Amino acid sequence: MPKDAAPWIVPSASPREGTLSPAPIAGSALRPRLLLLHSESLAAQAIRQTLLPRCATIQIANTLNQVHTCLAQESWDVFLAHLNPEEKSGLESMRFVQGSGLLLARIALLDPVTSALLAASIPLELDALLLPPLSAPLLRETVERCFVRVLQQRQEARALAAMREQILTLKEGRKQWLAERETLEASVMEALLSTLAMREANCVLHALRVQAYASYFARLVNYPESLRPHLEHAALLHDIGKIGLSDALLFRARIFTPAEVERMRSHAEAGEQILRHIPFLRPAAQIVRHHHERFDGEGFPDGLRGEKIPLGARIFSIVDTLDAMTSDRPYRPAQTFEKAQQEMERCAGSHFDPYLTNVFSQVSPASWINLRRQVEERATQHSPRILGPQSLYSI
Repeated sequence: MPKDAAPWIVPSASPREGTLSPAPIAGSALRPRLLLLHSESLAAQAIRQTLLPRCATIQIANTLNQVHTCLAQESWDVFLAHLNPEEKSGLESMRFVQGSGLLLARIALLDPVTSALLAASIPLELDALLLPPLSAPLLRETVERCFVRVLQQRQEARALAAMREQILTLKEGRKQWLAERETLEASVMEALLSTLAMREANCVLHALRVQAYASYFARLVNYPESLRPHLEHAALLHDIGKIGLSDALLFRARIFTPAEVERMRSHAEAGEQILRHIPFLRPAAQIVRHHHERFDGEGFPDGLRGEKIPLGARIFSIVDTLDAMTSDRPYRPAQTFEKAQQEMERCAGSHFDPYLTNVFSQVSPASWINLRRQVEERATQHSPRILGPQSLYSI
């Protein structure tokens, strides 16, 4: 027998220690497409004849370039390569296939067996490693076993790809649903604010200003980011309960009687009643109800004291008062921001949360004036739409 044909294929032999032991293989109607790299033609033909009955096709490559060409032109299930320490093509081809991302079985034939070659084979993460002398049954069973394994891996890869595609589809659906919900919520907000504007024209600018103030101030006091949308909703709609007040009361230019004060105060509870029936506005409804509470417990409607008042309501009461004091009202002219700030600092602990008032006092009047100017400019530029899916007024 020629030297290059021995000792690889023998009729039967017990595998030497370190080889893959034979095991029963599940039957399959499919047969693998096998690419064989071997520089010794007689040995390559012997291997081909041994495996041909079990394979759909076998292509023999003699060099690394031929391996590259075969991989580029056709798809393969098994790559079987002869590793020889005297030739670099075997190891280089295995490294190339390993890094290519191709999903196929990789089997190495080691001859001769050296410690250096074994060490170089470990990082390759081969599917099987065969050492001489090699029996024909073991060679066939190894190829079949690796082929079955790669079929399973491909099936798993397809299932994973299908799952990822499904996840992407669900994400896109959720993204679209969120966008539609956001648009619907903005439409509801605009409808409510427009309804209030029909009763009191100046309330829209007031609402937009206090929304901007509240959003800015909430960041300064580290109000949880997840709760800020509820605070902004409450700021825009805090006076929604006033739609139930009469014109005579709403536009009164003189001091209110005690009975009229009670009717005016009812707008906080009425606002909560309106908003709590709209699911996404329920958290805002609580802020609306309590935005006139006082830190000393003398506010309305529930006379809550101190930290029993929701934090969002404590934040809002400061910026609402600031805008009220710095805006013209039928019964008094606007104050300057400096005077308003001084008066509010004086009311720390009675009307307002002392900690929040301390933070408020550190904000320059120029900052509030700049916010007010930005809101009013944007309201003019984007009229007649009051709100959009992305609020233009959350500065």
